[in-house]
Amino acid sequence: MAEINLNNVLYMFLELSGEQDAVSWVGHCNLAAGALKALLKDIDPERRQEIEYAAACIAYFRYALKKASCEAEAFRAGDVTVRNSHGKNAGFARRLLEDALLSISDLVKDRRFKFLAV
Repeated sequence: MAEINLNNVLYMFLELSGEQDAVSWVGHCNLAAGALKALLKDIDPERRQEIEYAAACIAYFRYALKKASCEAEAFRAGDVTVRNSHGKNAGFARRLLEDALLSISDLVKDRRFKFLAV
């Protein structure tokens, strides 16, 4: 089985998230790549870029969920109200992830229950 290139996953994650410090996100991207690798039958070298993008989307989705859950939705200071858009970013990240996984769905293990015999 070919391997997922962590540097490529990290680069794509940084592009999606807008984060700058690559060193801080290596472990996060490594976990996402491992999660995806566990779902795959095989890593087709011809489709490695799609697979690495899907891993980056997993990392970005987890990042967006963390951002959405850790920060206040809005705050008010006098007449000014400031709202964040992290909840919308999590929805966007979910759509990216679903699209990325759909593009490699033929490489994903069938995890459905099969009743073979009594």
